[in-house]
Amino acid sequence: MRGRTIVGMLAAATLLIAACGGAKAASLELTAREFGFGPGELHARANQPVELRMKNEGQLTHDWTVEGMPASAVRAHDTGKHDMAAMGSMPALHTTAEHGTTSTIAFTPTKAGSYTYYCTAAGHREAGMQGTIVVAP
Repeated sequence: MRGRTIVGMLAAATLLIAACGGAKAASLELTAREFGFGPGELHARANQPVELRMKNEGQLTHDWTVEGMPASAVRAHDTGKHDMAAMGSMPALHTTAEHGTTSTIAFTPTKAGSYTYYCTAAGHREAGMQGTIVVAP
């Protein structure tokens, strides 16, 4: 009887580890162009990994930036660069793409809420290049 209990406990522990350790990232797709993002609203869940792919269909360099959204495990693969001196410091949630390329950023939002994302290139946000990412609990 004791052997069955130990085997049952080991099986349950294995299932729990597999369920917690292998969380698949939610995949988000975003298109950037002059001067807007599509879609204008993204959805994610708190404590669930996210991989965002931003395809730049515009003629200018664009980026995706979120300030104030708590996140962990941030990794970005940029395909472009632009001057961000006006920002003062590089935001943690940021990826840049040259025209005709796709950049990616992986992160795990850690707090539910609505957060604004935008392009930091001079004048782009003011021209309407922003949206909302809604993080559900």
